Parts: sequence; C-alpha cells; structure tokens
Amino acid sequence: MNENENPFEKYVENRDFFKQPKTYVVLLTILVAGFLGYLLFRYLVLEKMTAKEVAASIEIVQIDSKWVEKEVTAQGVKIVPAVSFKFKNTGKQALRYVNFEGIFELADTGSVHSDGVAQTCKEPLFPGQVSEEVFIQAFFGYSASSKQAFLRNIEEWKKMNVKIFVNTRGSGPVRIGGLYPIKQQLEGLEEEATQAAEKLREDTQKIKTMVEVVEHDSKWLDRKVSTGKVVIVPSIVIRVKNTTKEPIDYLYLKGVFVFADSGDLLCEVMAENGAISLAAGEVSDDILIKGDLGYEASSKAAFIHNRRDWRLVKARLLARIKESNFILLADYPVKQEIEGVKVVYHLPGEKEE
Repeated sequence: MNENENPFEKYVENRDFFKQPKTYVVLLTILVAGFLGYLLFRYLVLEKMTAKEVAASIEIVQIDSKWVEKEVTAQGVKIVPAVSFKFKNTGKQALRYVNFEGIFELADTGSVHSDGVAQTCKEPLFPGQVSEEVFIQAFFGYSASSKQAFLRNIEEWKKMNVKIFVNTRGSGPVRIGGLYPIKQQLEGLEEEATQAAEKLREDTQKIKTMVEVVEHDSKWLDRKVSTGKVVIVPSIVIRVKNTTKEPIDYLYLKGVFVFADSGDLLCEVMAENGAISLAAGEVSDDILIKGDLGYEASSKAAFIHNRRDWRLVKARLLARIKESNFILLADYPVKQEIEGVKVVYHLPGEKEE
C-alpha cells in the first residue's frame, strides 16, 4: 500500500457530502415526493370507489327547491332554479370530497335548461351520518325588471325538474334519487307566488263558464301545391259565445291537432284572428285555426284513393283570457274532407261519368 494513500479517504469524502446544504434539500424532496405518492396511491387505488359503491353510499333524506336571485342590477333581476338537500352515508366507509351536479330540465320537453355544481364533505362523513345542507343553483335562468314582474307573468314561467348526479374518489358520475320538480316559488316571495298561482288556476277554471263553442266545422286545407306534390293540413272553423253578462277582452284561442289513435301531437297553432273581444252574450265571427303540418301526396286525388292510410286527427280547442293559462274547451274529430275536392260514390255496376 502506498504510504501516501489514506484508506479512509473515500469515507471522509462521503462525510463531506452530508455536510453540504443541498444534500438535505434533495433528501427532503425525496421524502415529500414519497409521501405524496403514497397519498395519491391511497386516494386513487386503496380508497377509490366505483360508481355502484357511490350510489349505494348516498341516500337523499331531505330535499326542497325554489327560484333564487342570482344577480340584481339597475336593469333588473335574474333568477335561477335551485335545489337544496341533505343526504345520509349508507355505505361502509367515510365519504370525503363528494361532488354533486344538478341538471335542470324543462318539464314539458325534458330538454336541458342549465346545470349547477356543489362540493361537500371536506371533513369525513362517516357511515350512518347525515350531511349538512347541500345547495345547487343553476347557472342560467330568467330575467325581469323586478321580482314582482315574475309573479305578474307567472304563466310564462316554465316549470322545471332537476336530476342529481354525484361522483367521488375517482368514480364516474352516477345519478341518485328521482326526478324532482322545482317549486314555482321565488325566494323571499313564497307566499305571494303561491297566491298568484292559486289565482291563476281560479281564473283559468272560470273560462269554461264564460266561453262556449256554439258552431264548428272541419276539413283539410291546401298548405302547398306544386308540380307533383300537394301538402294538406288539418283545420277547424269555430264560433264561440260569451255566456256571461260582462264583456270579455283578450280572448286567445289555440288548436292542438293530435292523432286520434295514439294522442301523439301533429301540430299546435294559434287562431289566425289573434286576440278577440266579445260583448255580453255575443257570438263571434268565424274563427279559423289552421295547422302548419299535415300530409304530402302527389295529388289531392291520391289522398282520397288512399283513405285507409289517412290517420284520423282530432282538434283540441283551448282558450285563455288575458294572462290565464290555456284550458281545454272541447275536442272534435277533423273530417276526412279536402277543400275543393268533391267525392262521388258509385253503386256497383254504375258507370262513372
């Protein structure tokens, strides 16, 4: 061994390595990264819940809904539908960081109007416990000059439902609960909204005692005639009577044409006369309600020759006065007759002229 060599030199060099400040930075970084990696592994693998497990772990135990203010400006008020609820942990493990999404849909069509989100359970919710109130409001709604303006136009305030979805711990979204209606109530004006809705129902029911259909006739009319193609649509002509001792202003009439065998909608149109007024006991002039959808064929004669394929249609007559809702007055079958077409029937053996 060379006498100049120090057998412990390399160990001394390693000892100097630990004296360097950056060494502790590297070691601390490694420890932190390892700890974060463990937490991530635990969150995404050990504690991950499937959508099925999430659905089995959450039960809505209390729910309410209304419309709430989203924004108030000099131009007016914006309101949005909202839902609030509590839920119970019915699963076997604690819930943390639960994300809810509300999908707000138009009740008459089922089309999506807007959505809203909320996050809960920053602190663990253990099995059997009930959560704090969860509040979800939609991003979009309606605008008006004031809250009272909404009440004055409550008939235009479309009804909505909400579906609730949830996800947590890496699970996919899953729907919980049913389809919940949004109440026609405005936060801060609940009593006024209830009174307005009740008055609207009363006014609507009164129409049946105020307006009577006294004459009606129906047929199919040309909508479009071109070379090689004819389109016909259903129509009904009616006369209505004011059966009260007071004048009626702003009477609106509407026709809903449906297939008689299934009740499926063909088309829905307003009367061409628009709003009408009737003095006490007065009978109106002819009121035409003409559909905008119908049947297409090569000619009018083709309709007659194929009457077996011509599905029967009914006309449902609805009326409203001023700001009431529409209410059904009567419904009548639409005759299988086409304007301008005369059908001549021949007895067996009789020659056609």
